[in-house]
Amino acid sequence: MQFLNQYSYVLSSLAALLGSIAAAALWFPGTVGLMVVLLVLVGLLAVGSALRYRDEDASSTMPDALIGQGSPVMVVLFSHF
Repeated sequence: MQFLNQYSYVLSSLAALLGSIAAAALWFPGTVGLMVVLLVLVGLLAVGSALRYRDEDASSTMPDALIGQGSPVMVVLFSHF
């Protein structure tokens, strides 16, 4: 079981971003605070894109081939989240 799923990562990232905005406003006024917030945002986006779920077995050729034959096809989408 995953400790963080997609939704909890988004919520914790938003909390971290809001926390960094508050900390930057209190301790780093001006341009330095903006750079800290941007650095946190870039870091969260990098971690989120590195941990994103990728299904390498999924292929669109099989459903396209079935649809192209002219027979009825039911497409079912499944998500782990």
